[in-house]
Amino acid sequence: MRADARRNRLKVIGAAQVVFSEHGPDARMEEVAEKAGVAVGTLYRHFPNKEALLGALIADRLGHVIEVARDVLDRDVEPWEAFSRVMRRLTGIAHEDRAFAHVVPLLGDEGELGEAKRTVGGLLEELVHKAQEAGKMRPDVGAEDLPPLFMGMVLATPPGFSPARQERYVQIILDGLRHRGAHEPG
Repeated sequence: MRADARRNRLKVIGAAQVVFSEHGPDARMEEVAEKAGVAVGTLYRHFPNKEALLGALIADRLGHVIEVARDVLDRDVEPWEAFSRVMRRLTGIAHEDRAFAHVVPLLGDEGELGEAKRTVGGLLEELVHKAQEAGKMRPDVGAEDLPPLFMGMVLATPPGFSPARQERYVQIILDGLRHRGAHEPG
């Protein structure tokens, strides 16, 4: 990809993040092009439809979760702490970008997005396994249980919900996932 095309693609993804965060998945492609400062034709050359743009945007957001997960796994962070950090990051992204939580379940598993979803799924499986091996997580929890719990919580909270309250709800879910006897005093 040429340098100018790469720059335009990045501008479109950045603008899409802002527009979809403000207006949700119903935002218009023309709004994204205007916010990015590119012609609508340029936007459609990179993304033939809204689903393709949302897929690239979600893949980009999942990339941040992947970075956090790989970082905590590479640095050999205590398993429960590693798992908690990743889930807080995933929930934080969804809280900051309401379109994320609405759209992830609706988009397919093809291309860049599919690869990002599979990578996140594999990393979550590894984090769950390590936390269970360490005796910190309930043994009946699987990685597939996590998206409905955390994304459902985000979707159930109204826009403008305070970050402190959001963190409280994340902590309640994390407490429910801990193995009995693994709770720390206080």
